[in-house]
Amino acid sequence: MKIKKISEELTITTTPFINVVFCMILFFMVTYNPPVRLGELSTYLPKDKGINPEPIPEILQEKEEIAIYISYSPSEKKHFYSIDASEKEELRTVISKIANKVKDKPADKVPPVTLRPYRNAQWDAVIAIMSEIKKSIPKIKEIQLGSPL
Repeated sequence: MKIKKISEELTITTTPFINVVFCMILFFMVTYNPPVRLGELSTYLPKDKGINPEPIPEILQEKEEIAIYISYSPSEKKHFYSIDASEKEELRTVISKIANKVKDKPADKVPPVTLRPYRNAQWDAVIAIMSEIKKSIPKIKEIQLGSPL
């Protein structure tokens, strides 16, 4: 007696599995409830307490800074600096003005210097003024770089 071999291939259909996975994803997306405080920032609002109000936390107090604006004049092919963004001055003049501002302040109360270059300013001038401030005014411990104007 001869036995016939069955040459059928067994295949597993994955469509029902994919359907179940998508249903589970949909279920978890719909039922997920994030915590209410997620991403909430702590705020310090003033409280009306009469004569003795709460002091403002140090992190929220406006800090003094010395801003130096750096611009480049293509016609004169040189950089100009200013403290109040209106006068164009030479580097030495600006540094002497800064030195006069900080000479009477104690070392821990010296405000940071923020360099604010205009878009046409070249970065070698920004780096030059950083090193010149560090060299000329040792009281200044912090030099920040603002975004280009």
